Amino acid sequence: MAIIVEDGTIVTDADSYVTVAEACAFALKRGIVLSVVDADVEVQLILASDYLEAQAINYQGIKTNEEADGTEKLQSLQWPRYGVYLDCSIDMFDQNTIPTQLKNAQMQLVVEQFNGINLFPTESGKFVIDERIGPLVTKYSEKQATETSLQMTSVDTWLEPLFNSCGQSNLYSIRV
Repeated sequence: MAIIVEDGTIVTDADSYVTVAEACAFALKRGIVLSVVDADVEVQLILASDYLEAQAINYQGIKTNEEADGTEKLQSLQWPRYGVYLDCSIDMFDQNTIPTQLKNAQMQLVVEQFNGINLFPTESGKFVIDERIGPLVTKYSEKQATETSLQMTSVDTWLEPLFNSCGQSNLYSIRV
């Protein structure tokens, strides 16, 4: 399997924003050596891309999916996008470019997976109160877990500028 990298030109069937080499270099700068098997890193890149695609509703702007002649072109991924303003700029971000923040977020997601984080955990919402290996007994509390969402501050930090323009945070409080 070989990944197909989106470079801002709306690459057909693109499934990643970065290459295996870029992900490995990013990790190495942070003291982490990823798998020497490219196929392993490719799978992690695809899962990281899936995670980023699941954030579609949060991104600024709209997909850039048209040819120079105005006809629509099928765009595999959420980026490139039109109508994005980064770092409180009055100028719109280039609609044919993949933001560095997005690439860094994808590579950070690969690092998170390397560190054992499952990007798409499935949970019943119940606490395990008894788990025995033989003969395989698992008992759950009737109490529901209060927090089942994945929290990755390092990834969120990279993505925040792509979610809102100039301090208009998507974060809000809920009073209980």
